[in-house]
Amino acid sequence: MFYHEKKALQKIASNLRKKLPNRVLFVFAFGSRVRGDHDVWSDFDVLIVVDRKGRRIEDKIMDIIVREELKANIFFTPIIKERTAFELEKKYNTPFYRNIVNEGILL
Repeated sequence: MFYHEKKALQKIASNLRKKLPNRVLFVFAFGSRVRGDHDVWSDFDVLIVVDRKGRRIEDKIMDIIVREELKANIFFTPIIKERTAFELEKKYNTPFYRNIVNEGILL
């Protein structure tokens, strides 16, 4: 991962925590970009675990993501999961959860 990409991901995580305090629990980057087997059209997969989902929180998250996309000229695909859903992924050790654990970067 290049410096400007890592900086953009860190900026997203920082802004999410600043603008949604106590709502955003975890932010992970994962997928082909993190693994290093991406192509020129690949995006960054970003898992955002929140205490509770809702339209307002999803809109705020998307606003933060889109602003950073435009600023950094990098594409991000956010996956927003509630804490309870993520805990179920962990409990049942799903392929998605294993993917996050094995290759994800906690931001």
